[in-house]
Amino acid sequence: VYVTGGIDSIFATLYPIVIIYSALFLGGKGVILIASISSILYGLMLDLEFYGIIHPLYNMPHVYSQSPGYVFSQIFTHIASFYIIAILSIVFVRQEKKARVLLSEKESAFEQLDLLHRSIIESVGSGIMTADPEGIIRSFNKAAEEITGRSFDEVEGRNIDYVFPDIYREIKKKKGLPDRFELTLSHSGEENRIVGFSLFPLIDPENRTIGDIFIFQDLTAIRGMEEEIERNKKLAFIGGMAPVLAHELRTPLVSIGGSIKLLQKDLKLDDTNKKLMDIILRGRDQLEDLANNFLFLARSGSSKRSTIDIGELFDDIIESVPLGSDWNENIEIEKNIPSITDMYGSRVEIRQIFWNIIL
Repeated sequence: VYVTGGIDSIFATLYPIVIIYSALFLGGKGVILIASISSILYGLMLDLEFYGIIHPLYNMPHVYSQSPGYVFSQIFTHIASFYIIAILSIVFVRQEKKARVLLSEKESAFEQLDLLHRSIIESVGSGIMTADPEGIIRSFNKAAEEITGRSFDEVEGRNIDYVFPDIYREIKKKKGLPDRFELTLSHSGEENRIVGFSLFPLIDPENRTIGDIFIFQDLTAIRGMEEEIERNKKLAFIGGMAPVLAHELRTPLVSIGGSIKLLQKDLKLDDTNKKLMDIILRGRDQLEDLANNFLFLARSGSSKRSTIDIGELFDDIIESVPLGSDWNENIEIEKNIPSITDMYGSRVEIRQIFWNIIL
């Protein structure tokens, strides 16, 4: 300022630039200090020039023609502007620092939210895959990699058909956007996997569809369990039928055995007919063993219980026992039971108990 004309120099505008820059690096107190130093230096220079102690370095020699009022107004105006600029710089810098801190907090919160989002997506047990409207894969979580056996680096930027060859054909069969559908995924050297899909549109904040979200699970084990349950139901049905079948078999078998033995006593058979009778009896014994095995199978599970009449049960047993192969004619059975004979239990098991006791 001194070199280029003192009070008439246009470079006095450089003082505010220095003050503004000091606000960026020195803080509030530093700005006031720099504004004060600038005011002192500028005012001192104009005073020394007014009193002729110094002379600006231009067009030497020169005549100083400025009035005291003009000099004072220049000093006052510049000093006031220095402090105003200093205060505004402080306010601006503080606001900028607040904005920077707020932005940093927002960035940190966004990073944490993004990390949480990624962690949730990666931790979900279901495969999650997103694709753009052209069917190009854009995201692929960890579960999707495990189910398909392909990494994200391998499938990124590829069409969905590369991972699931028949998926679009299955979607077309459903005529629209299906809620659920299944595909069989095959890998070389591995057994086929049954994969269940849920398909949802990918919507942006402006409510525009920008792709699709595929959520899928490996249903192979579940389908295997369903088949196992179906087989167990059939076995349970067979087990439930076992005591009924055994009872229905044993009653006529006992009658057949007893009748054949009576015929053997009353008829005179030659050797050939006697052998035939023995074959029939052996066959009857084999069928009875089969019926006993069915009863054993039935006892391994829970038997059906109901109210039964013990009197009727004993009548059935007493009628059938004399027809058995172990019967001795010298034995007599006398039935003497109370008038109230209702009982709650398993008819098959109770009958077997007393059958065995009587034998």
